[in-house]
Amino acid sequence: MTLLLIVSSFSVKLTAQESVDALVKKCETMESVDTNIMRTRNPETKKIERETISIRFCKNPSLLNEFVAAFKKDAEKAVMANENRKGGRVISLNYQFENVRYSLSQNNEECISISVITGQNVPITTTTTTFSRGILK
Repeated sequence: MTLLLIVSSFSVKLTAQESVDALVKKCETMESVDTNIMRTRNPETKKIERETISIRFCKNPSLLNEFVAAFKKDAEKAVMANENRKGGRVISLNYQFENVRYSLSQNNEECISISVITGQNVPITTTTTTFSRGILK
């Protein structure tokens, strides 16, 4: 019985942000999306301690709406969720899961930046970003 509970708990953690993770993977292969992945390893064990994925795309409202929907779908499993709105439109999103933090923000040129930080001891933070207009729905 104890083993079943441990396995159940582990599988919940693995799938907590599956909708957003699927879109991140999709972006890694898209021609119109810039993706940067940075990994930090422990010098002694060579294990990855932290991974930062940065995604940037411009003038792609369809992909943007996919991300907003994915964030909202996964939100109930987040330990922290923050949405900044202006005029009824979302201008930035910040979500924290176990050891993963996601941020989405938009600049004035209708470009979207998404950060995914994975690793132990990822601090829970929120970012306040101000934009003059928004395209998120």
